[in-house]
Amino acid sequence: MKKMMSCLFLAPLALFMLSHCGSSDGGDATPENQSPTVSNIYPSSETLIKGVKGTAITLSADASDSDGNITRVEFMIDGKVVGQAVAAPYKFDWKPTQSGHYTFSVMAYDDKGATNLRPTSIFTAVGFSCDDSNEVCVKNPKSFDNVVMAFFPYWKTTELSIASIPWDKLTHINYSFAIPEADGNINITDVQGNISTLVNAAHAKGVKVYLSIGGAGGSEGFITLSKNERTRALFVDRVKCYVQANCLDGIDIDWEHWTGGAAIIPAESNGLVALLKDLRAGLDANIEISTDVFASNWFGKHYADAIVNEVTYINTMLYDLRGSWSEEGPHSAYDEVISNGTTNYTIESWGLAYWTGYRQWPAAKTIVGMPFYGRDFNASGGSVDYKSIVTMVKNAGGDINGDKFNKIYYDGPATAAKKAAYARDHHYAGVMFWELAGDTQDEYSLLKAIDDELMD
Repeated sequence: MKKMMSCLFLAPLALFMLSHCGSSDGGDATPENQSPTVSNIYPSSETLIKGVKGTAITLSADASDSDGNITRVEFMIDGKVVGQAVAAPYKFDWKPTQSGHYTFSVMAYDDKGATNLRPTSIFTAVGFSCDDSNEVCVKNPKSFDNVVMAFFPYWKTTELSIASIPWDKLTHINYSFAIPEADGNINITDVQGNISTLVNAAHAKGVKVYLSIGGAGGSEGFITLSKNERTRALFVDRVKCYVQANCLDGIDIDWEHWTGGAAIIPAESNGLVALLKDLRAGLDANIEISTDVFASNWFGKHYADAIVNEVTYINTMLYDLRGSWSEEGPHSAYDEVISNGTTNYTIESWGLAYWTGYRQWPAAKTIVGMPFYGRDFNASGGSVDYKSIVTMVKNAGGDINGDKFNKIYYDGPATAAKKAAYARDHHYAGVMFWELAGDTQDEYSLLKAIDDELMD
């Protein structure tokens, strides 16, 4: 009986306790605080912003909180908080100190401590590194009817000092090479050390200075950067600022690397056109632009006719027709790259017959390229500079004007003069050569032979 009474007493108590015990997800439980939401951030990914140095970009975002209030919105550039807003509309004016690609994030906070980090966007801002300028760098440029443009690679300054350059025989010097990078930046490390000395020396003699970007071993970055408007815009911005900072007179785009080799890839050819268009539009009108093209259709097909309208000069590289990849023979013979008397121009033509004959590019913009080196078929067609050839020929008692010595093929002074005379008489823009330090400084000088024809 006592046992039954105990059970009757405990039953109501158990019911009472059950009726007053809440579960974790019902009844009087406190709702979990919801994170705020962030949307419509600006700049969004792949945005290109064209601004002016010293001005601001307005960073903005929408933020809301379903169960509370937004207390602040932080704006982050490259992971660092640059500003905040505590009330809608959530905006902040940020002044970039230079152009570039930036990562942008937004963090929203609510009144209960919850946060929400909006995934980053990547945008590009250009125009913020340097002012617009119309300064003419050469105050008294030489008066000339024919361009004489020397390529001068940075690694040859130890062979030919800037003070020893024969400035009186040049109108332009093309200092090479800066390297284009896939993201639109430019690597200037190699050229920076001597650029100021070179520019000052050249301008004192009325000679214009270009910076050449790319080259046979350094132009691969053009392929990627040229395909995207944002990377092209950053490249143009970097070029513009470097030109201004160093008082350069021109830029040379030496795009020689093509992914498909001899097989044309339209996106790459179109990329060069787009890049040159953007450069011409983005640089001051007084800044000259040149580009370099190969001697035949094998690689010449990559250079679309549309580039002609965007450049001041076209440097035709009328050399390397033969080398380690071919049978023995001259690599820049006059009758192969300049003229053999025929006017039957075809896609198989070489040199000027291809460019101004078959392709009909204007001679007035076309510069005749010459080699200041030979191809040595004792060494499988490798290159040897002209001054070394002169030494060998003189020591052997040979004729430097023979254009061939012991299986080495080159241009002697007579051939260089003949090519220069052709350029003058047929109203080409002038001549250029690779490269200045390969020449001699005596009576056998190729530059002297050119000068005797063009600059008397």
